[in-house]
Amino acid sequence: MSPPHIVFKYLPVRARLESSYLLLSSLKIPWTTETPSWVEFSKMKRKELPFGGQLPMVTVTDEDKGFTEADPLVLTQSGTILKTLRDLYSPQPSGREKYRTDEHVDAALDLYMGNKMMNFPTSQGGPDAVKAQVRFMKPYAKYLDGPASLGGVSEGKFLVGTAEPTIADFAWYHALDAHRTIDSKALSSVGNVREWMERVESVAGVGEYLENRVGLEERGENTVGKK
Repeated sequence: MSPPHIVFKYLPVRARLESSYLLLSSLKIPWTTETPSWVEFSKMKRKELPFGGQLPMVTVTDEDKGFTEADPLVLTQSGTILKTLRDLYSPQPSGREKYRTDEHVDAALDLYMGNKMMNFPTSQGGPDAVKAQVRFMKPYAKYLDGPASLGGVSEGKFLVGTAEPTIADFAWYHALDAHRTIDSKALSSVGNVREWMERVESVAGVGEYLENRVGLEERGENTVGKK
């Protein structure tokens, strides 16, 4: 049984692939990421990319799954990529828990506008923008705090009440980590959410990835060519 060959293509930002990186890190599955420059992306996006120029993209070559070098699996859309990698390689909840997991992934994607402010603080940030974004985020943090809808957070487990993390945990972790990066006090009133984030960070492979990933100072607006 040969390991899969997974290649992402994405811009030099910390954003929509983080959840998939966290999942693969937890599974000890390696991957590579091709990172076109902003200039290269502007030239390629209409000609080479699906849906009028969509990134991220993943290419999976895995003979055991039927994805050959001649006919690999190629996908865009970050939510689809995350769910597909889960279906291919992760022990997953079934039935109601799986449906809830996918629901929470989609809900977390609604928070991903924080990616712009995290990666481009000069053009997308500023005090007023930060305040507006934090106001938008607070109801979602309180939603996570609700034991009736997400009992696992309060019970010392993971989001859908499982003993092991699911892609819901990785999607929400990135969304809230972005907001925590924008405003260090954003989660100050939701202690059990912070404890849950620490549980995610303690998952084997995840903490190592977080510790070694490329810093924000090497991404985002710092990689945009100056005119």
